[in-house]
Formats: sequence, C-alpha cells, structure tokens
Amino acid sequence: MVARGIIARTIEHLQEDPLHTEINIVYICSNIDLARQNLERLNVTGNKDITHTSRLTLLATHNRRLDSAEDNLRVPVNLVSLTPDTSFKTGQRSGRSDERQLLFLLLDREFQFTQPQRVAALKILQGSVASFDTFERDVAVFEEKFGDSIDPSILEAFVATINAGEPSIADRLFDLMKKPINDPGRNSAITTLIADLRYELAHASVNSLAPDLVIMDEFQRFTELMDETTSAGELARHLFGHHGTRVLLLSATPYKPYTEADDSGADHYSDFTKTIDFLADGSKLVKSGDVMALLEQFRNAVIEDREATQTMSDLRNLLLSLMCRVERPANSDNTMVRERRSTISGIEPQELLGYAALRRLARELDAQFSVDYWKSVPYFVNFMSNYQFGRKYAATVGSSESRLLDISRVDAAAVRQFAEIEAGNARTRDFRDDTVDTGWEKLLWIPPSLPYLTPGGPFADPNLAQTTKRLVFSSWSSTPPAVASILSYHAEHRLMQGHSSIVPNDPDSLRAIGSPLEYRGSNPQMTTLALFWPMPHLATMSDPLALARDHVDPVDTASFEATVAERLQSTIPRGRETSTATGAQHFYWSWPMHIDREQFDVFDFSSDDQGWIRNVLQSQHDSDAEATDEATSLDPFLTLAESTTTLTDGRIPPDLVEVTAKLAAHSPANCAWRSLKRLRIAPSVAEGDIWGAAATIASGLRSTFNRWQSAVLLRQLYPDLPYWRQVLQYCADGNLQAVLDEYLGQLTPTHDSEPLDVDQIYAIANSAAEAMSLRVGQSLSHDPIDETDNIRFRTHLAVQYGGKSESDDSFRPAHIRHAFNSPFWPFIVISTSAGQEGIDFHPWCHHVVHWNTPSNPVDFEQRDGRVNRFRGHAVRRNLVERHRISILGAHDVHPWTAAYTIPDEDLGGLVPDWIYSGSHKVIRELMPYELSVDGPRLEKSKAGVALYRLAFGQPRQEDLIELLQHRDVDAEAAAAMRLDLTPPSRETTRGQSSTSTP
Repeated sequence: MVARGIIARTIEHLQEDPLHTEINIVYICSNIDLARQNLERLNVTGNKDITHTSRLTLLATHNRRLDSAEDNLRVPVNLVSLTPDTSFKTGQRSGRSDERQLLFLLLDREFQFTQPQRVAALKILQGSVASFDTFERDVAVFEEKFGDSIDPSILEAFVATINAGEPSIADRLFDLMKKPINDPGRNSAITTLIADLRYELAHASVNSLAPDLVIMDEFQRFTELMDETTSAGELARHLFGHHGTRVLLLSATPYKPYTEADDSGADHYSDFTKTIDFLADGSKLVKSGDVMALLEQFRNAVIEDREATQTMSDLRNLLLSLMCRVERPANSDNTMVRERRSTISGIEPQELLGYAALRRLARELDAQFSVDYWKSVPYFVNFMSNYQFGRKYAATVGSSESRLLDISRVDAAAVRQFAEIEAGNARTRDFRDDTVDTGWEKLLWIPPSLPYLTPGGPFADPNLAQTTKRLVFSSWSSTPPAVASILSYHAEHRLMQGHSSIVPNDPDSLRAIGSPLEYRGSNPQMTTLALFWPMPHLATMSDPLALARDHVDPVDTASFEATVAERLQSTIPRGRETSTATGAQHFYWSWPMHIDREQFDVFDFSSDDQGWIRNVLQSQHDSDAEATDEATSLDPFLTLAESTTTLTDGRIPPDLVEVTAKLAAHSPANCAWRSLKRLRIAPSVAEGDIWGAAATIASGLRSTFNRWQSAVLLRQLYPDLPYWRQVLQYCADGNLQAVLDEYLGQLTPTHDSEPLDVDQIYAIANSAAEAMSLRVGQSLSHDPIDETDNIRFRTHLAVQYGGKSESDDSFRPAHIRHAFNSPFWPFIVISTSAGQEGIDFHPWCHHVVHWNTPSNPVDFEQRDGRVNRFRGHAVRRNLVERHRISILGAHDVHPWTAAYTIPDEDLGGLVPDWIYSGSHKVIRELMPYELSVDGPRLEKSKAGVALYRLAFGQPRQEDLIELLQHRDVDAEAAAAMRLDLTPPSRETTRGQSSTSTP
C-alpha cells in the first residue's frame, strides 16, 4: 500500500516535468515469488505493458520506449522488478543459457560475425548446454522472440565498455576464437570472459535504466546491496547514485529488531548502523553520527534511571527525516490477535522409548541430536536426511538396523492398505486431533464468510462451520514434509474408512475409483458437460444472492430451490408423459441447454467457435499432449450440445423441473457466471467472453471434483444419487455461490477505478482455475532399513512451503501460495522461515501455529503479520457478524464492495480493511510440551516482546533488556518509553501521538 501510493505520487509529479521523456521505477525484492505477487499490485497506471520481471542482464530484451496513448499519460512509465540473486550477484560465472544467448545477439550486431566467427562465438558461449546444435537453435528462437525489442541504449553502452582498454574484452573474445579447442587454458579463459561480459552487460543495463524511484522491499534480506565494498553493492550504487534517483526502503522489520549475544549471523546494532549510514548518505539534513550520539544519550538515561523525554524528542525529530513507522493499535479492544496455548501432555510410553533409542543411536553415530528433533518431526528417522544424524546413519546402513527397533517408523504395510498409522509424536497428534480429525477431509473448500443459503451436509457441522486455514511455522527443515505427509495421509485414511470396499493404496487401484467427470467415451455423459457449461439465462433467474438480500438469516435451501422450480414450471414441455426410464434422462441436460440457448446464444458452433469452446472447457494440464487429448475427446460432447437448438419428442422425467432448478442454481458453471457478472465489467467486454471466463472457472472446479478423494467423499455423503447430482448437492450444501463471490472479489484489484476489461476478466478466471487445479505434491518417507518400504506420500490437504533456494525460478512455491490463498485445498501450509517475511497468506487463514517456540520475540510479530493483513479472513468474518443485513441490503452492489464501505469507528484509516473487532481473531497458537524447556523459553520470549523495542538502535540489547526486567518495567511503562516514529500527518489526523517505534 505504501509503495503503491509513493509510485502514484511519483508518476503524478514527474508527468508535469517537461524534461522527463520516461519514468523508470525499479522494484527490488528478495525472490521471484514476491516479484510476481507484488508487481501487478504496484502498477497504478492500468497499462499491462509497463511491468517487467527480469534479470538485470536480460533487461536489454525489453524495449522500454512505450506509447503512452493507452494509459493517457504524457510520459510513459516503466516498472521493472529485479532480485538480488539474479541481478546483482555474480553467482555461476557462466550464467544462464538465455543470458549467453543475449550476449551472442549483442556481439553479433556489433561485429557482424562471418560464418566461421559465428560458429566460434557460439561454441564459446555454449557453456553447459550439451549440444552445439541445441544452443544454436536456442539462439535462433531467442532472436525471433526478442530481436526486435533489444534496447538500443543498452546495446550502445555495452559495446562501448567491451571495446575499451588494452586488451579489451572484445580483443580477448577474438583471440579465443582463434585458439584450438584442445588448448589447456581455453576453458578457464572462456569462463572468465563470459563472467566479464555478463558484468559489463549488467553495468550497461543499470546505467541505461536511469531510475527515478528505486523501491527495496524487505531490504533487510539483501543488505549487501547497501555495501559498496561488495561487487553487488558496487553495481547497486550505480542504480542508487543516478542523478535525481530517490530510494525507498520498505520493511516491517528493517533489521533484526532484537538479537542476543549467541545469535549467529545477526547483530541488531551493526545492521541498524549500516541502515542509518545508508539513509543519511542520501540526506542533506541528517548525519549518522548525530543519530548515534542521541541513541547513546538515551541508553545512558535508561541505565541511570534518568528522564529522557527531551532526548527522545530530539531523536524522533532527527529520525523522521529518514524513517517512519505506523503501528496497529495496541488497545486490547481493537487488537486482532488472540493467543492460544495448546500444551502438549499426552506422550505415549512408546514415544519415550523411541526418544531414548534415538539418543543412544546418536551417541553411537557421534551425531548431533536435539530433543527438538523428536518433539517437532514425526517419524524423525523417515525424514532425517536433511540432518547430520541422517547422513551419518546412511554411511552405516547394514550394521545398525537393530538399533532402530524401538524407534517409530512409518508402517509402510499399513499405508499401502490405507490403514491407520500413529501420528508420529505428541505434537502432531494434538494438531491432527484439532484439524483433520474434526472432519476437514469432508470440506473441499472453506465455508464462506457470508453464506446465502443454510449450510448442509458437512458444512452444517458446527465443528466445521468456522474453519479457517492453518499456517504452521517450524524451526526444523524436516517438519514441513513430515507433518504435511502425515496429515494428508490421515485425511485419505479417514475418507477410505467409509468407502464401500477395501482399496489398495496404489495408482492403478486409485484410477479404478475413477475420475468420474472426464470428457471421454463414445457415449458422452452429457450431464457432466451440463455441470460445467454456463447457462446465463437459467443462472440469472436462480441467483441465491437475490433471494438472500431480503432475509436476515441464510435462506433455507429447499425453499430456495422450490422458488426456482416455480419460475421454471412454465418452461417445461406441456402435455408430455413422464417416465423414469433411462431413455428419458437425456432431458436432464438437453432441456436446460435448450431453454437457455433460446435466450442466450452467442456462438454458432462454427469451427472457430468450437476451438474456443474446447479451450475454455478444458481443465489445467501438465502437458500439451494431455490438453490435446482432452480437446479431441470434447468433440462428441459439442456435437450433442449443438443439437439442443431443437428438442426431440418423448417422455420426460417426473422430476425434470426440480432437477433443472438445482442445475440452474448450483452448477459450478452457473455459480461462476453469476460471480463474474457481479464484478464491475467494462461495457466493451462481450457476453461471450464472460461465458468463456465462467467456463474457465468451472473447468477448475471440474478438476476439484474429478479427484479420487472428492469422488470417494461425495459417494459417501450422497450414496443414492448419480455423481453429477452429488456434485450439485455438494455445491448447494457448501454455498459455492457465496464462496465464489467472496473469492473473485478478492482476486479483483481493489485499487483500480476503471471497470475490468476482457484481459482482466480472463486473468481472474485463469487465476481461480489454477488455484482449484493445484497438482498433488509428493513427499518421500525414506525407510532407514528397507528401501522397498519407502513411501511417496501425496500432499494435498496439507503441504510444505519452500524448501528450495529462495531465488529459485521454480513456480512451485508461488503455486502453493496461490492455492492456499484460495478457499480450496490446501488447508494447511507448513513452512520454515522461508514463509516468515513478506509473503501474504491471509485471504482464507487467520490462525498461525508456532510449532516451536521462537527464540526471538520479533518472530511472533513477523509470523502473525503473514495473516494479520489487508482484508484478511478474520476481518471479513467480523464484518458479516456485525453487518450482514447492511451488506446484503446494498442492492446492485457487490456484497464485498458494500462490506468495506460501511462507516465505523476511526482508527487512522485501518478500519475496516486492516482491523475490525469482533469474535473472530488472528489466532497465535503456541504448542509447548508440558514440563519442558518450552515453557520457560516461551515466557522469556514473550517478556521480550514487551521490552525489545526499548533497545532500538542499541548495542548489547540483551544486557539492556535484562536491566529493565530486573527493574520490573512492565508493558505499560515500556510503552511510555518507546520512541514514537509515527508520521506527522498521521498525528494530525488522529489528534494524538502514537506510542510506536521500529
């Protein structure tokens, strides 16, 4: 929000500057996932062409001279996102293949290589690509894609630097071309040459970028960019030091706010000093030495128990020129956080024996072993490969199997039969009892905050009605895969307990359960298509929201369906006899499609139309081959759909009107259509495109209902219905319409004043479909005795987050975050510190679990902050709790637009988007073991939360905190002593000074 406002003001200001021909804004964040998450949010112009997520060395592929006509700006705007690891750090000296492909294009344009030179240059830049032909082909593809968009200013600057000096980099390149391939020094010379070419290309890119504004988000994660003595810092200095460039550093925790003497790799005072030096270096008003002198005065006053009011005032005035911070209200009536302590006490004797055996084995292996391994990682020996313990054990396999007899291992035989297995440790058991064992496996989505209809089926269970997702943080890297595996398997075990027959846990047997909603076979199941084929006319006349607006409480589903059936009665063929025979059942799909097409017929089933229809009806696929196969299988379905313009004679089912009413009201496609139509859509968007977007969302829901887990569940819940009717009933019971309204409202940009265009509509639809179609993950449980007992657990209800390099270009973390931020599976994400800073997890989660007690009090706030955010789940529930009637009573307005415009108490602009009091809180759950060091560790950490901010900017923070604790300084007294860095404008609007500090 801050960055977006600063960008908007910067663009507004520079538009009036006659000397500006373009506005360049650089957004730097720690990883690719964050860049993708935030870049679109920061685009205040609405022009989708201005944003680029790029490596610095690939910036030349973006021709940034944009036509400003589309966004009505005099000066075009460019918004570029970079990450430190991919842009400023040298990394692998030969770089990526696409970087070397670009280098070849630039060199070829400058030197106009002859054919022999071209071959020689390609071989030099081939790098780790195994085949010369492959690299040559890749270069050709790269040139076709980017050749016309090479930025000429970067090319010019790059060429100038590589031609400078004696010998120049260009001279070295041509010398290498002449060297024979078997020359002993050739390979090392090539590596050095490529590294130098990449470095000069990065410099040329930085210098040509000439940013007006640089934003460094969560900058504490890459402070090396602020240090000119490093190569990354020296390169970044060119970015910051351009004339007229402004730098904005953003972070809720800009430096480790509190560190203890034994914290390795972290020092608050050192990091704080570097930050102040960097900020003061760009200021004409503040010297860093003056700041440090006042901080020393404050420390002396605290130590000597003297008044420090004037010192704090002087320090505040000085620091406000460099930094500011806005806090959420600390008032207990307004706080959104509630702490819950779940003490672990039910430890089984066998678990204690397992711990003793692990200790003995650790001594024999001379391996490190902490009791926290046993407390935190279920089935530790199956997931210990990340630890020294596991590596040392692996080296002794064959001689130590007998020592594992008392240690809990995953029962592979039980897993292969979907039999019950133990939780693995007491903490996992308690967490499982509080989540999966309450029936979470019966929910395919989180219940809506604003239900329109009375919940039914599993959604009527009071234990499930208030379900929110769980975000779990652990200090140990093996906890996420282990806990995700055990919880996901337990959900499958519970599902299979109610299955009609015993099914082995293997791929062939699970395929036999079926994917019941496939578009396959010579005899198409057209009722499947009817579920996912939007019928706008029927959808409009059967909207549950329209009826719910006139009721205080959710509407009875049976009454609602009866109302819809009454409206449909006149459309049913008159004078037809009824029949329950199979031959009459085609009317269940043909009649609804027929009467809908009489009112809404935007395509004529031409070859072009059919290609488009196939595309939007398909589910998300892992390969082009799968997509092509399904597209071909849709042909007989579309042939039958086209035939519904005329209707055959014959008997009709006696319940045709009732079933048609259910299809109209609850089908995934019709729910998606209504949700899209509630959005603010530009008049230029064709009805056919809204139909296509609705079908796209429905295809994602087809993926949800097509999983074998869903099939098993629905067949248990509604055993007397065919599967397509089971889907309808589940959508009715689970208020799918209300869920999609709430979800698509979240996916819609909150900041855009313009209606959504067709690209934005499809972007929302594709985003939703991708979340619903998240591929099932896998986690390997390695049996330390017998590799044939290794198990690949499916992870779906619970998943791990991260685990790879934070700069990894893999989309997997982004996909998991995207799905978790939807109402659909996964319901539990388990993360290490990878998810602790800067990632949003709040849309459908307001419950954070501290699997281990954080050693640093700051971790509490950082982790809470992942779910205590803008328009979070708890805020929405509290709004409905207090204003349901007002929200629904705002006719012709999206209910979730109405919810956030309700006036209420003033808390400095944070209400209702960030804070809204009510019974729903952000839960901070702590899980200490009874009678263990967890208790004292927890109390120490919590005490530090109240006092650590008094040690702001101080060396030896631990000593100062101990002194304050010895004096019994309580939270109220500490608040009075805190340094207040609330922005002055905030003070003016609120009429009082906040008691907050960094």
